[in-house]
Amino acid sequence: MRDAPTATRRFALPRVACALLAAATLATGVAPPALAHRLPLRVYTVVDGLARDSVRCIVEDSRGFLWFGTDEGLSRFDGSEFRNYDEKDGLAGSSVRAVLEQDDGTYWVGTNAGLFRFEPRPQPGRPLFERVPLPTDPPAPVPGEPPPDRSTEVLAIVLHRDPVGRLWVGSTRGAAYLERDASGAWRATPVAFVDERGGPLEVVVRGFADDGRGGVLIGTRWWGVFRATPPGGGAGPAGSIPARRWITHDEMGGDVRALLRDRAGRLWAASVSGLIELRPDEAAGRLRRGAVYNREDGLPDGSVQALAETADGRLLLATDAGAAVVERAGEPGVRVTAIDRSDGLPPGIQASVAEDTAGNLWLGSAGAGLTRVAPHGLSTYDAADGLALERSVGALLDADGRPCFVTRSAALRVIVSCFDGERFEAV
Repeated sequence: MRDAPTATRRFALPRVACALLAAATLATGVAPPALAHRLPLRVYTVVDGLARDSVRCIVEDSRGFLWFGTDEGLSRFDGSEFRNYDEKDGLAGSSVRAVLEQDDGTYWVGTNAGLFRFEPRPQPGRPLFERVPLPTDPPAPVPGEPPPDRSTEVLAIVLHRDPVGRLWVGSTRGAAYLERDASGAWRATPVAFVDERGGPLEVVVRGFADDGRGGVLIGTRWWGVFRATPPGGGAGPAGSIPARRWITHDEMGGDVRALLRDRAGRLWAASVSGLIELRPDEAAGRLRRGAVYNREDGLPDGSVQALAETADGRLLLATDAGAAVVERAGEPGVRVTAIDRSDGLPPGIQASVAEDTAGNLWLGSAGAGLTRVAPHGLSTYDAADGLALERSVGALLDADGRPCFVTRSAALRVIVSCFDGERFEAV
């Protein structure tokens, strides 16, 4: 279902370039050759020092450093060069899937080998990375027997900002939350996933979001979205807390890849069937599907891998065929701006997305490197900005140097719209 038709936007040529093209056309009477537009982007790969061209997560810390989880370790970017961390530094597991900064300047790092605490400036004799045991860890290897065939690949980490500072960890073997005990050590409590009849489920956790009422929503592969409420949410088996299903896999239309609660309080899910709004049904103790956006609404692909929110409240999506920026999601007049190969984006699946404090958009691919898209240089305007969306017949600069576009309606009425710096006005 959709709340309203979406307006699909493409990145256009810079205003100066448009004006020059128009001037050339009007002066010569001959249209200039078509030019392929490109976004102001920069691609980083292993040649530039990135640990690996597959980037699974992107995080900016409080000091402005950017951290990239790759399939060959952790990369830190200071704006000019990369510093990489891997097994030689004590970080076991080649694939880094999650990074989270703590208030004390340390970091949590999740790899396909488990959860690690990273201290950039460790005390003498202490390692950079220390493994933190989880109740979801696989059994320890037994001498003389094959190793366990299931790893604890940590797919999502979120710090739930409650009074005791719980840290939630999801993996291919379920979920747990960590909290400090009286001695300051981290103590883990497993989450027991149950179906509607109380039966146990084995789940692969893909993401977390605050439910806005003291609980945590947990997105999974195959099983839908669950809700857990510690403490006081009811006892689970063997000291665990229960997580009860709030929407099924079938109702979601496929696997959940990530969850996000935006600044307006709306809950969003990245899924194989698009960007889905989830609305709570408090009376039924359930989640219901709200607005849904996919390829029909302008996304490069209907399979959404990751999502994030910008400082001004837009949603950023990474999809199987590019990225998208969604403005006013869940509201009338929603706009979708697609970014794909036609804009200069390298081919391949986009696996991660983030915005830094400078407004740059960062896209991590599944094998084609890391792309930075600058926030300025290209703008798109449509009817919502006052531009008459009729047949375009020309462009020019007026006496004040303002770019103006000439359009002709079906009734052959000529409309001239000039840009005042913020929007277009008919003159």
